[in-house]
Amino acid sequence: MADSKISPNSLSDLKNTTDDALGNYCRSLPGFRQDNTKLDVRLALGYVSVVIAAAIFVADYKLGWEATKRWTAVAVAAYAVLNMAFTYWMWRVEHGVVCEGRMGNGKWISMASKTEKHNPTYYLIITRETGTKPVQIQAPFTTWFTADGYFVAKPFQEWLAKNVDGLSPKKK
Repeated sequence: MADSKISPNSLSDLKNTTDDALGNYCRSLPGFRQDNTKLDVRLALGYVSVVIAAAIFVADYKLGWEATKRWTAVAVAAYAVLNMAFTYWMWRVEHGVVCEGRMGNGKWISMASKTEKHNPTYYLIITRETGTKPVQIQAPFTTWFTADGYFVAKPFQEWLAKNVDGLSPKKK
């Protein structure tokens, strides 16, 4: 990951690269089991939309417009419903979740990230299953990005290990 250079002026590039590193780091921890249920639902909604579009295309190509216009209307309505469900899922259910799963000790953890417009700060919201309120930590992107846009994993991992209980690798 340190080989790819991004624009240090692009908040979305900084956030996306950091989100990718967060997922990779969590998956590298001993005993961490990632839960992909939310991702699976998002993929299913997208694939069903594509299948509907492909099916109506093939039907229209083979049978013509007159024979398929009612089915096309149904397909457009179904696509609209699926797109609304997809949008709801991303904005209300996932709500910025980058990584979630069970730690080595069996406890649930969910991590969501966000940035604010024109503010080069990474906000990480950690939710645990204990019922306590989510905890938010933050750090400037310059903590783990060089001035010319290279991601440096070690400071990022140290920041996580210091601020998130249970995210430090066990020494062998």
